[in-house]
Formats: sequence, structure tokens, C-alpha cells
Amino acid sequence: MRLLLINPAETLVVRANLPDEIEAVRGNNPPINLLQVAAAARRDGHAEVSLIDAHAEDLTPVQVAARAHRLQPDLIGLTAVSFTMPAARAQAQALQEALPETPRWLGGLQPFLYPAETLALPEFDGLIRGEGEHPLATLCRHGGEKSRLGDEPGFYFQRDGALIDTGVAPTVADLDTLPQPAYDLLRPELYGSVLTDLHPVANAVTSRGCPYHCTYCSRSVTGKRFRAHGPAYVVENFRRAHDLGFAALLVYDEVFTIDKARVLAICDGLRHAGIDLPWMARATIGTVDEEMMRAMAAAGCRWITFGIESGSPAVLRRLGRPTDLETARQVFAAARRVGLKTLAYFMVGNPDESAADIAQSAAFMVRLDPDHVHLAVYTMYPATPLYDEAVEKGLLPADLWREFATDPASAFTAPHWPGSFSADDLFAIVRRLYRRFYLRPRVIWRERRSLLSWRAFRRRLRYLGALITR
Repeated sequence: MRLLLINPAETLVVRANLPDEIEAVRGNNPPINLLQVAAAARRDGHAEVSLIDAHAEDLTPVQVAARAHRLQPDLIGLTAVSFTMPAARAQAQALQEALPETPRWLGGLQPFLYPAETLALPEFDGLIRGEGEHPLATLCRHGGEKSRLGDEPGFYFQRDGALIDTGVAPTVADLDTLPQPAYDLLRPELYGSVLTDLHPVANAVTSRGCPYHCTYCSRSVTGKRFRAHGPAYVVENFRRAHDLGFAALLVYDEVFTIDKARVLAICDGLRHAGIDLPWMARATIGTVDEEMMRAMAAAGCRWITFGIESGSPAVLRRLGRPTDLETARQVFAAARRVGLKTLAYFMVGNPDESAADIAQSAAFMVRLDPDHVHLAVYTMYPATPLYDEAVEKGLLPADLWREFATDPASAFTAPHWPGSFSADDLFAIVRRLYRRFYLRPRVIWRERRSLLSWRAFRRRLRYLGALITR
């Protein structure tokens, strides 16, 4: 059967935690979730898979529908998180008009969190809930026909007027049983990142699940149990991306550095394989040491990112992330010693955060002195402990995300924690902190020395230009 997977364009999305000018220049990452399920769907020969990345190609829903009509798929799969649900719905509507007989199934975080509300939308014929590799392969094996689906987990749909809920698909216990992501479905030239001047850029996920319990983080389809691909699988993942012409690989594990022995084995494998592919990894302060980071740097890692979130110990406790700030400073210093570039994530507008707390964050950000910072406004994501607390305490007028799920529209305003700052205030603070960090002479000089050309330097300045003038 012919399966078409679509990553909807992000023109109709809920804007929440970043100024629009930052959103506009972040770059395009390949839809790694679709590459993973595509590989699983075609592995056993049950599906011929096509992919349209409307976001990267800047296609309208009508343009995507026209291309889909030419492909004449037997089954269409789309993906959505809460923030991209308006775009996914608009895309499904256009597909419904162009190919009314072709079933449209939706996967991702939104149908996982709000299945009843999502299925009630007439544009979708069924939902895949949980990790999608096995359910989508099963659906393809049955020709996309609901009548042939049994009680295999992962499906939520209507059949003959009855609701069929087979439960959430169980997490994949052994990730190495899954095939390598289908990078060959991509047009590499479409993908890049503001993090690097290298182009094109691919991404990868080498583990799933996060064992931490930060109060601002949504429940994930991958769960809390940490599971990881073995070193040999990861090295092969790098090799495939390299052989397809990608110039860098961004590893988007929730936390890549949880298992030190695994990280060292991956680094050893990459060195012995001789794969010259610069890469990035995400870490937390308590999971790294200088030995690990030195091994990562020797294996081609160039960038390491940390979620610091705040320079206020009180705020960090409120977020369920009690990071020792002095240890964080030492870790960033060690990263610099071994030659890794660092990126630190910070948020403002956190629950019960005061102006003094924000001042502590600003001062610590400068003291930490990472190569890059990513500043965002704290947003209450659905299915997070802090959001549930706000609903239960009546700090919000209703369960806003559930109401949104019944009629997702891009005009929806994602909720921020009620406090002494308005949303406009918080975005102004973000812009001010960006200026405070990046307009220091040492940062300007460091940026100039690290970039490959004056042209790249000017492009980086344009990234901050709108913030500087606001």
C-alpha cells in the first residue's frame, strides 16, 4: 500500500514562549518522529512510503493536498503536538477535500493527551496513541482498513458507530529492534540550525524516556523509563546521516548523558569508525563530568546544551529542578576546557517568580557565560503538574488546554502563570536579557572568532537585530 506521511507547515500554530522574531530564524529540523515511523512501516514490505515536510518546504495546506492528490496514497498519516494542532487540522481539512476517500490518521502528543476531543474533529478518521512504530506498521499491514484491526494496542477510532479504544501502545522495550530512521526520504538542503553555520543538518534520537520529574514538563508518549539504543546502533545512525551528505547531527534525546558507560562506548565507536560528523547533545548538570565531555569532544561533539532555567534556587525548587548553581558553573567551565561550545536554556515568568528572581537569573547567566543562551517565557503546557495545579486552584478560568482540544485554533493564547507580569512584560524581559547577554564586547568578539566568515557573522547579528531594536 502507499503511505503518505505529512509534517504540517507551522504557519497556523499557537505562539507561546518565544518572540516571533526568534521563532522565524530558528531553522528547520527534520521531522525525526516521522522518519522513525516511516522506517518501521516499510521494513516488512507492507508500505511504500512518501514524506512531505510542508514546514521545511513552506507549503500551504492546499499545495500539500495537490501533491498528495498526485501521489494517490492509500493512507495518510499526520503528526501534531498541542501547539501545532491548528496547522494539522487545516492540513487535514485540505486533504479531506482533495482525497475524500483516503483515511487520515493522526499521531503525536495531542491525540495521546486528548483522544476524545481530537477524534471528535471531523477531519480525522483515527488516532495512533503512544509510540507509533508498531501501530502504524500494523495499520499498513491491514491495508489501512479499520475493519481488519483487532485489539492491537495504539488505536482510537470509530467503527460502525462504535468507539474503538485499544489503549495506548506500550513503549518499545528494546529500541535496537527498530530500524534506522528513514533519512533517505528527506531533501537535505532544506534543513539547518541557528546553532551552527554548517549545512545541511540532520537530527537523531538515541534514547527515549526521561527519569526526572520537572513540574513544568508535559507527560510524553515515551514515558519516564529511560531506554536507549546500543552504541552500535547509534554509530550506524551517524554513519547513515554522514553518507547522505548531512554536515552535522543534532542529538535530541531528552537527556543524552544519563548513562556514562553508554556515552563513552558511543564515543569510542565513533572514533574507531572514523565518522567525521560534528554533533550536538543535550545534558543535565548532574549527569556529566569532565571525563565524559572530553570523550564527547574527541568523538566529534561540538555543542552541549543544558536546561538551567533559572538563577534563583527558590524558583528551581518550584520547578522540581533543584540544580546546584555552583556545580553548574564548574560544569560549564569544564566544557570550555575540553573544547565544547555550550548553550544554556533559561525561562522567565516562572511560578511565583519575582523581579528579584529574574535579576538573579540575569546575573547568573552572565556569570555562567555560555557560548549561547536560549531564553523563553514560561508557558503552562498541558498535562504538567504545574498546569494541573493552576487548574485545581482556580488560577485559570477553566481547563484551557482541554477546551482548546475541542476546537484548536491558532488564535488561542497559551496560558502563562498568573502573577505580577503580563505576557507583554515577559516578552520585553526576554528581549532585554538577550541584549544584555549578546551585546557584551567579549561575546561579540567570541562570536566573530568562532564563525566561518563575515557573512556568517552578519547573519548571526541579524538573528538578534529585531531584539536589539525592540
